[in-house]
Amino acid sequence: MDNTKINTWELVSLTSVITFTPLLVTLPRSAAEAFGTGALLHAIYIGIVVTIYFLAIFKLYKNIENKDIFDLSQIVGGNLLKILTGIVLIAYLLTTSFITINEFSEDVKNVLFPDNSVQSVSIIFILGVAIAAYFGIKGALRISSVLFPVLIIGLIAIFFSLLEDIDLLNLFPLIGTGRKEIFLNGLNHAGRYNSLFLIFILAPKISNLKKSGMYSILSTSAVILFVVFLIFSVIPYPEISENYFAFFEITRMISFGRFFQRVEVIFTFIWLFVSLVYLTIATAVIVYTFKKAFKIEYPNLLLPLITLSFIGLVYIFPDTSSLLITRDFMYSYVTPIIVFIYPLVLLIIAKFKYNLNQKGLMLQNEKT
Repeated sequence: MDNTKINTWELVSLTSVITFTPLLVTLPRSAAEAFGTGALLHAIYIGIVVTIYFLAIFKLYKNIENKDIFDLSQIVGGNLLKILTGIVLIAYLLTTSFITINEFSEDVKNVLFPDNSVQSVSIIFILGVAIAAYFGIKGALRISSVLFPVLIIGLIAIFFSLLEDIDLLNLFPLIGTGRKEIFLNGLNHAGRYNSLFLIFILAPKISNLKKSGMYSILSTSAVILFVVFLIFSVIPYPEISENYFAFFEITRMISFGRFFQRVEVIFTFIWLFVSLVYLTIATAVIVYTFKKAFKIEYPNLLLPLITLSFIGLVYIFPDTSSLLITRDFMYSYVTPIIVFIYPLVLLIIAKFKYNLNQKGLMLQNEKT
């Protein structure tokens, strides 16, 4: 990336669009299994927790806004910790991206290409992601800036089209599977906000870190709450936990007269672009991580290797059901540590060292 700054609209668009892919693929079913009818209350609760968390993050970031997670790692533990951070982040992004590719390809196959194999759909999708990733994070920013308004218009259109099918009784009892599941165990599900991890990656490039970050949090929370409300108010529990592609199912309920009976096809193409942006930014961040952690001068040369890694994984793990345990483990236990806990620990230690250095400089200036 060059020195071009990322404005508020670009960051809001990017984080919101990226958030939408887990909402399509994993969230409805996992939320229904974990919280039942309490999914909406849990979404509100997690939104509040994440907002408080980032308020603390922005306070810690004061005076060191020009440091990304790799710079923070170097401040705390030198080059060794920076390299370790890069390795962990690359492994995490490869795993979560592959899981998303596999699950989304299964859904796309069932919807658009029922006669094709999951592997063939996955490979076509991977090749598209690899080509888009050559344009890097800046390319994803431009695409998401255009796609985000289209996504919002689509969501609003779905809402008004399904007004007659919305049943608020489907959201009761609000507490769902219980207080413990929602307010204690439910903290593990903060991973649905993993798009906000880009704040730690792109911090030096963001023109106004706190303002852009807060708008991104609010926008991401609004998208999550809206989608959770829409799905859970239209599809009753426990039917939703048995539905693999819940969002597509509710779009199938939309029709406009006799001549527009397959409106879901339009929305399916929007979801394809959304997922393309999600995987493109993940791949671009992998490339950027190689550049920052290992000081590689031409990181784009690694794209063919990353593409081959995804294709290899598709054939090693051809069955989607075999990945469900890995997916649940990653999003429930690994994601909260990598996306939230680790950056917070780095920031606290880095800020402590920064303050010590500032005091040392002040004492030195007083002596001179």
